[in-house]
Amino acid sequence: HPVIAANIFSVSDIYKDIYPIMYHHHERYDSKGYPAGIGGKQIPYLARILTICDSFDAIVSKRTYKEGQTIEFALTEIEKGAGTQFDPELAPQYINMVKNNMSYIEQIYNEF
Repeated sequence: HPVIAANIFSVSDIYKDIYPIMYHHHERYDSKGYPAGIGGKQIPYLARILTICDSFDAIVSKRTYKEGQTIEFALTEIEKGAGTQFDPELAPQYINMVKNNMSYIEQIYNEF
C-alpha cells in the first residue's frame, strides 16, 4: 500500500511534500523494509516518524482479523525494534511522548 498511497498523492502538486513520507513509511532502519529497501538516515525524517506511529496504531488497534494489544505491549515492541525496524533516536522519544500522555492516548483508543 505505500506505493499505491504515494501514487495517489503524487498526482497533485499540493501533496508533493507528502509523497516521500507515504512512499517510505514501510522502510526499516536496517534497510530490510520496502518498497525501496533504504535504511537509516536515507529514509526521510517524517517517514521515520510515521513508521513508528503507524506501527503503534497497528498494534493497539482492533482489526477485523485481530484484537488490539495494550499500549504497554506496543511500546515494548517499539523499544525492541529500535535500531532495526525503527530509528534508534526517534523510538525512545516516541515512547516517552506516549508515556507522558498516557491518559489522553488511552482515551483515544477507548473511543474505538
